[in-house]
Amino acid sequence: MRQVIAVNAVFVGLCALLPVPFLDDLLRRALMRGAYQAVAEGQGAPLPPTALDALTRPPPLRWTGCLSAVAWYPIKKLSRKILYFLTVKDALDWTAEAAVRGDLVRRALARGLLPARADLVRAAMDAAWKAHGGSPLTRTLLLSRHDEIDWRAEEGAAVAVVGGLVRRAAAALVLRRFDEELDRLLLATPALPGEGGPPTQDAPAAETGASLGDAGAENGS
Repeated sequence: MRQVIAVNAVFVGLCALLPVPFLDDLLRRALMRGAYQAVAEGQGAPLPPTALDALTRPPPLRWTGCLSAVAWYPIKKLSRKILYFLTVKDALDWTAEAAVRGDLVRRALARGLLPARADLVRAAMDAAWKAHGGSPLTRTLLLSRHDEIDWRAEEGAAVAVVGGLVRRAAAALVLRRFDEELDRLLLATPALPGEGGPPTQDAPAAETGASLGDAGAENGS
C-alpha cells in the first residue's frame, strides 16, 4: 500500500510544476481523492463521495482574509512559476504532504473512523500537519533532525525517494499529533453505531519497523 501512496505523492508533487495557475491545485486535489480511494479499497472499505469531499476540499478561509487571499492568489501563483527555485520547493513539499496524508487516511481506516467520521478525520489531519508538518527542503537546510521511518521496507524507487522526504517532513511527529487529535475529538463527540474495530491487515498498527507509529526520535521544528 505504501507503493500506491508514494507513486501518487510523486504525481502530486509534479502538479506544482504546471505553469497554469489554479490548474495545479485542481489536479492536486483530484489525485489525492484517487489516492485516498485506492488506500480505502486496498483495506476493503471504499469511501463514498461525501467522505472523499470532506477529506479533499480546500480549507475554509476566514472572512477577514478572504478578499486579500483572492486578490493575491494569482500573483502568488504566477510568481512561483517565475521563481523556479520556489516551484521546486513546492513540488517537494506537496510530495511529502501527500505521502503523509495518505498514511494518515490509512491510519484512520485502521481505527474504523472512515467513512463515518470523515469530517473529524480531516480536522485531525489538518491540525496535525499544521502543528508539526514542515518543508523537507527547509528542514534539511536548517539541519533539523529527521524521523526514523523506514519507507524503504517495501520495494520500489518511489517508496525510497518519497521516504526520504517523509522523514524530513517530521512525519512521525505528525502521526503522533494525529492520534492525539483523533482521541480528543472522539471524546468531544458521541460515538456512531458500528464505529471502531480492530486494525485491518494492512493497517499501520500491524506493521513493524515501517510504520509511522513506530518512528522513534522526535524532530526539531
